[in-house]
Amino acid sequence: MWFALVASIACRAPFGADRHDLIGDRIAAVELVGATPRVAIVSDGRLWSDVAPELAWGFVPLGDDDAAAAFVADDAVALGVGPALDVPTDGGRLVGLAMWPSGEEERFFLDVPAGGAPQLPAFDVTVQALPLDLATLTAADMTVDARAALVPTDDALAAGGVARITAVMASEVDATARFMSAGGAGTWFELDPWVADWVAGDLELDDEDVVTAEPMAQPAVVGGLVLVLDGAGATRWRSRDWWVGTQEDGVWVAGRFVPSDVALEAGPVDVVLAPDPEASPGVRVVAVATEAAADLPCAGAPGFDPEWLLDGRCVVADVVDVPVTIEVSP
Repeated sequence: MWFALVASIACRAPFGADRHDLIGDRIAAVELVGATPRVAIVSDGRLWSDVAPELAWGFVPLGDDDAAAAFVADDAVALGVGPALDVPTDGGRLVGLAMWPSGEEERFFLDVPAGGAPQLPAFDVTVQALPLDLATLTAADMTVDARAALVPTDDALAAGGVARITAVMASEVDATARFMSAGGAGTWFELDPWVADWVAGDLELDDEDVVTAEPMAQPAVVGGLVLVLDGAGATRWRSRDWWVGTQEDGVWVAGRFVPSDVALEAGPVDVVLAPDPEASPGVRVVAVATEAAADLPCAGAPGFDPEWLLDGRCVVADVVDVPVTIEVSP
């Protein structure tokens, strides 16, 4: 039952939207690591926030749908992003309440068994091109058996191309991955519990024919979110970007693409960020810092991870115009 609750809440989509499409304001994923909850906050279809929602947390009895639906901020035992919770020894339903600046509220919950939620290890997300193109593919090319037989390539992904997105766990676990893209970019076709194929365009099929095949504009960076769930009460999520077309100048930081006005070598470097609404993480590098970076007060941790703008611990204003340390991937 826990699995079903997470699947319906964490992957909730607005009315009329596919569950793969991250649009509007919503809590797209939630995990509980130890006693600390962590959410992925989508703001206007983006994987970053100018103003994050306020979060309130509390526990109600397991299976009590009415109490979960009636939960309000006054019932909270903790507030804010990533609080340390006192999980009831006999378990309970963890209810989260997101209160958006617009006045909209969203409730989401996880059923935590006695002894606490089991843990999933962190995972990676890989992106590879497939030898398919919207200009020539058929409905038969997109069947599960046909796609399973394809061998990914090292080619760059072009508009109208197809990418294979894979969640890779460090150890084997019995779980399922859910795949989503910011702003509803592209079209998803799941392959197996750990793999989905993503089309760089709008592809609609019926039983035997291609109904719509329109490539997306290029170049474009796509922000993806992957949520892993098992049947025993554990979830884990992470974000990952990929490019369609020729990549612009920038750097990769923790799997996210940060545009950059200056050339940077791999490794740690102190930089200054500026807002960039067109960037997947909402910021870009504008200069190498002339002063040493200090810990960001919003994160309480050294360095800068673009995912902090997704999980709500920071908003864009917290990380711009001050020296920050980024770890540039090769």
